[in-house]
Amino acid sequence: MDSRDVFIHNLNTIMKDRKVSRKELAKGLNVPYTTLTDWCTGRIFPRVEKINMIADYFGIKKSDLLEEMIETEDDSLDDDTVIVDVFSKIYFGDITSDKTDAFKVGEELIPPEWIKNKQSYFGLIMPDNTMDPEFHQNDCIILREQNKMTKDGFYCVMEKGQDIATIRKLITINDGIMVMPLNLNGDFKPTTYLKGTIEFENFKIIGSVVQIKRYYD
Repeated sequence: MDSRDVFIHNLNTIMKDRKVSRKELAKGLNVPYTTLTDWCTGRIFPRVEKINMIADYFGIKKSDLLEEMIETEDDSLDDDTVIVDVFSKIYFGDITSDKTDAFKVGEELIPPEWIKNKQSYFGLIMPDNTMDPEFHQNDCIILREQNKMTKDGFYCVMEKGQDIATIRKLITINDGIMVMPLNLNGDFKPTTYLKGTIEFENFKIIGSVVQIKRYYD
């Protein structure tokens, strides 16, 4: 089982053994019932601090929830566990993105199998509602670091005239790339970057979306 399946299995088993319902656990953790249900079904993998809260509620170690990902002796993360940094803002330098500790707001767990090809990952808190309904403001978006578009999809980019990274849908067109917000009710509109232009050369991609972690608190 991967880390998500291990957590789902252990959480539901512990709840059954302790005769604690979802409603009771949600109330005890002070989280919405829908959030707790998402954790139990695997729709959403909780943050590290939420896993700590669940462990504290039951009076157990994190290892009892994450098992293979946690060493039982000192409750520290083992070699197979992968933690990625999550940032509230990412500024762009002249060449590469600048992810500084000043804007680090937390950490997230990702499946260890993701890094088998030596790929790097990071998290970004969605700064606005320009990607509703796919991504909501304050969603934690997990991204694979890459600087090129490999296929149509969602990427972390720097829009023209912006110095802070955000999430956009990229679509390949014959002579360039179309960059689209999904919520067209705001100030941001679809933008086309044509090959051979300065705008196209200056357009930067720093990651592709691989996972969303949605929180209700």
